Amino acid sequence: MGRLSTVLSRLVEDGAAGALAGERRTAASLADLEARLDDPPAAFADEREVRAVLAERCPPLDEPPRDLLGDALSGDALDRYLETWQPGHSAIRPNEVFLHPEFVPPDRARSYDALAELGVDLLADREATLEVRNGLAFLTEAAVERVREAIATEIGQPRKDALQRVASGGVPEPVVEDIDLDVKVAFDDQLDASVIDAAAPPAGLNGDAVGELSTSMHFK
Repeated sequence: MGRLSTVLSRLVEDGAAGALAGERRTAASLADLEARLDDPPAAFADEREVRAVLAERCPPLDEPPRDLLGDALSGDALDRYLETWQPGHSAIRPNEVFLHPEFVPPDRARSYDALAELGVDLLADREATLEVRNGLAFLTEAAVERVREAIATEIGQPRKDALQRVASGGVPEPVVEDIDLDVKVAFDDQLDASVIDAAAPPAGLNGDAVGELSTSMHFK
């Protein structure tokens, strides 16, 4: 057991440490928030969300356009393409046929309005986004990445804006003005004390030797 003054000092120290820890956690949270705001909007979306939106807005082809491919590819190149082709989860993927009306007859074209809604124009920089073989266009890695980045930005921008509003308004900080502590203590013959668990007191403890220690702390 320790002297009563020692027990009281430890209670005060623990209370003050708890208040300080709360302030430090808040400061760390604010620092993390400000660091996140340096990230681009696309960083606030995850891979699964992007994949789901891409599949919804640009669903995969049911089958490859064999006749169009036959005009653009020949021999082994055509065979390899057809042998390795699978529907996938979206029509926007590397080496997929880009069935835009600029490259295929109107009755064979697909709508790419979803790309326009995202602000993506794959024709504007076709040297990077399209590989044209005998008049038929195929999507490149760069094209797919641009579409995915645009989707991620669309998803992430509102989230970043919300965090920006929180940061601008300030993260609430815990203000501890008063702490009241009440603990059960056991006293010995010299009135030295030790803190005990009231729910599970030590075996053989004399109930008459148990008291309560209370203290109040005020922070300015």
